[in-house]
Amino acid sequence: MSVETGRSRTGRRVVGRFAELEPALVERVAAVRRGDPLAPVTVVVGSAALREHLRAVLARGLGAYANVRVETLAAVAEGLAGGRAGRRCGRPVRVRLLRRLAGEAAARGRLRALAGVVGRPHFAAALEATFSDLRQAGVEPGAGWAGALAAAGGERPRPARLHDLELLYDEYCRALAALGLADDAAVLEAAAGAPLPRCHWIVYGLH
Repeated sequence: MSVETGRSRTGRRVVGRFAELEPALVERVAAVRRGDPLAPVTVVVGSAALREHLRAVLARGLGAYANVRVETLAAVAEGLAGGRAGRRCGRPVRVRLLRRLAGEAAARGRLRALAGVVGRPHFAAALEATFSDLRQAGVEPGAGWAGALAAAGGERPRPARLHDLELLYDEYCRALAALGLADDAAVLEAAAGAPLPRCHWIVYGLH
């Protein structure tokens, strides 16, 4: 089994293929609980599918076990954030909100380049994916990124499109705040400031 182990600033690091990492995970959980079979362990993963798979892997490798949780990063963040981030809203809600905001902006003549495409079936979903990336990167509304990007020649030369994207992004961020809604970025930000529960944490398959 060619698994590379090492240390990082945040703890022990294990690198390998998933087929190699699964027995390494079982060994690690068993080692943590050797002195205390009820020692709490939380394994953080990136998807619900991997969560269910690893629960089965641990059940096969450890037999009966208790106090070992396998949870997605989103679920862990939501638990840590509590209600501090606002009311959690899923992607369908965010897409509907963006569809409404884009339609209103187009109807009022505020869009320079995107007015003709706001009614297309996947436009709002594409906006939501882009804006989620921007929010998770910490881009604030009103930051002026569109003007800076246009000046740098990053979108040759689409200043009208950039104007529309920034306008819709700013309105979207403000609408989320006004409605008291929390997207993934808001939940992660609130969770980052929360104290971690006392347990052994293992981050699996995230980089």
